[in-house]
Amino acid sequence: MAVARAPIAPIALDALDALDALDALDSTDRAAALHFGLAPCWVQAAGRHDAEAVRHLDRADGLAPQRTLR
Repeated sequence: MAVARAPIAPIALDALDALDALDALDSTDRAAALHFGLAPCWVQAAGRHDAEAVRHLDRADGLAPQRTLR
């Protein structure tokens, strides 16, 4: 009988969010880059994590709107 396991990606992403790693970054542009990079990670994670992805895109846009403009 196979044992169901939780996907590791959402667990790791939750841990990164909990660390509040943004305090270690010196600029809003770097913080926005982190959020902009985390959004596709949430989309690719198993399960439904669209809300988390959008939350990170919103944070990236709020911190450094020039990074999210086309």
